[in-house]
Amino acid sequence: MYTLLNVFPIQFLSLFAYFILRVVAAFLLLYLGRQHFLNRNEFTNPQFYISKKIVVLLASIEIILGGMLLVGAYTQIVVLGVMTLCLFILFNYNRLLPLKLPSRMFYVLLISVSMSLFITGAGVFAVDLPI
Repeated sequence: MYTLLNVFPIQFLSLFAYFILRVVAAFLLLYLGRQHFLNRNEFTNPQFYISKKIVVLLASIEIILGGMLLVGAYTQIVVLGVMTLCLFILFNYNRLLPLKLPSRMFYVLLISVSMSLFITGAGVFAVDLPI
């Protein structure tokens, strides 16, 4: 039987792939949370029943989830929260338009990254316990 050799034999770095996914998702959530928190006065809109409290709550959830992902604490539980947040935003996207959210495709991709992290785990440099 013939086997095809890998052109780049770097399979020993495969655990870093999950680390990179986790860190990128964390920085995206931290960035969004920061933008929503700093511009909370611009995002309020009484016409759509979006108060400053809702914007601060959304920003706080994004920052907390992003921070936990960055550290790697309880990663599989956190990505369930990220998927729930993304699904909530996708289903209420038209109502949340004044928040200047990224496109729907962004949230679909963030759900995909979260599903991958949920299935595979946190990767290296995490405080998470492997299941």
